[in-house]
Amino acid sequence: MRIATAPVNWNNFDLAGWRPAVPFPDILDRMADAGYRDTEYDRSFGTDTGALLEAARHRNMRYIGAYKWFDFLEESSFLSNLEQIDTELQLLSTIGCRHLIVADRLRPHRVARAGAIP
Repeated sequence: MRIATAPVNWNNFDLAGWRPAVPFPDILDRMADAGYRDTEYDRSFGTDTGALLEAARHRNMRYIGAYKWFDFLEESSFLSNLEQIDTELQLLSTIGCRHLIVADRLRPHRVARAGAIP
């Protein structure tokens, strides 16, 4: 069994000032040191597919998923957001990543209730 991790466990860019960010590819070292061999791809890793693949190969790791915020309610940006997903899907496919999780972007009323739902 392989158990995966996510970059958000080291870098949470949704929480400004949470703690100093761990840069790529050092974050993969931390993941590997913790025993993980699979991880989500994160936009902070960059888009150089050769570098991404080499960094993962060097650590015997795989990119298995990615997480993307998407604004489902803003009509003016909906089509451009879809185009961004198409571009991201091409990158993910190239690095062997098979899963993309798409979630509605954070909104103040959702953040206010985070962790409070029974």
